[in-house]
Amino acid sequence: MEHLQSLVKCGDFLYSGKGTSDGQPSTKYKQEALKCYSRASELGCPQGMNNLALMLEHGVESRGKDVEQAISLYK
Repeated sequence: MEHLQSLVKCGDFLYSGKGTSDGQPSTKYKQEALKCYSRASELGCPQGMNNLALMLEHGVESRGKDVEQAISLYK
């Protein structure tokens, strides 16, 4: 079983670049953060849903913006 808050916290660190080899946010780390938030969201974690929605609302490098999906997650 996956610990939901751990997935969210890993996503937070990856998104910000904290704890990464270079300590800087990058596209690669943000893609990994997206995966963490997506998994937490799939498992029903409200904070994971919110963070995923924020990434989708503001745009993800590989996917662009997806405001409709973001709105559905906010609900």
